[in-house]
Amino acid sequence: MVSLNRARRLRGATLVAAFACAAVAQSVDAGKQLAEGQQLRAQGRYADAQKVLAALRREMERTQPPGPFLATVLDNQAMAEMNLGNYLEAESLLTRSLGMWRKAGAADAGATAAEGHLAELYLAERRAADAEPLLRETIATLESAALPDRVAMAVNLTDMAVVYASQKRLREAERQLQRALGLLEAELGKDHPMLASTLIPLTAVLIAEHRYAAAVEPAERAWNLLRKASPKTADPDLASALDALGVVYSRTGRLQEAEACARQAIQMAETIYGPEHPHTAWYLANYATILKQVNRKSEAKALQERADAILAQSARNNPTQYTVTVNALR
Repeated sequence: MVSLNRARRLRGATLVAAFACAAVAQSVDAGKQLAEGQQLRAQGRYADAQKVLAALRREMERTQPPGPFLATVLDNQAMAEMNLGNYLEAESLLTRSLGMWRKAGAADAGATAAEGHLAELYLAERRAADAEPLLRETIATLESAALPDRVAMAVNLTDMAVVYASQKRLREAERQLQRALGLLEAELGKDHPMLASTLIPLTAVLIAEHRYAAAVEPAERAWNLLRKASPKTADPDLASALDALGVVYSRTGRLQEAEACARQAIQMAETIYGPEHPHTAWYLANYATILKQVNRKSEAKALQERADAILAQSARNNPTQYTVTVNALR
């Protein structure tokens, strides 16, 4: 099935309002460097973004006391590290960022955004139990806000749905996703590409419920929204949508289309992330499942073995069982 933990969230823009006041206080050059790193990450150029943001972080650590701007830089570098599969480094940076926001006291929006990003990291590492309390706190904060942020709420509801799905609470996950989708449609309209960030996990939940015919519509809708918005040949969101669509087609007997989608998703993933990234491994595993359906068992076995090897190496590089969740540091 589609891995819920790899549906991209498309939510970098939601941090702008939270961090704007922090950026204003810094030099024009630092603000430009932060914006450059954010733009590179939005383009899927994760290694370039990491270099720019890491250099800015080192400079800020050398010249500035801990505060909102440094917390913003730490958060942005952490997201680039997560995109690259460097989960331990990402967790360290996000924990520092969250600590700075909490110490600032009044910066509730910054702390809420950092908590959401840390929860996403835990989900990427399949640590739903660690993500859940952060998401509950974030959702409660958003619900009590005087001015509701419907986009941020939708993003966190989507992440909470991933937690529910990991616990096999699929009906609850579906309800959360439908609510999130409604919020996004009300705020952004029905043709905004960010809707794909909820449509892809919704596809995955419907597949998990064996409602394959029902899963076709959200999968195709996500693909069409992203294809119109991003005509690039290698886009991370397009890759995720293609992979989801391939799984749906394989479950509904459209095997030739399924295979074409899976191959293209892998090609994109290898271009964006590299051949040894966990995202690439997940796409390889889904393609292996499709190949089994068409009785190409030897090819399927080779792809599955490659996927397993990549994921095993990632686990060795990121031994999360030895890290301390931020929930224990309150």
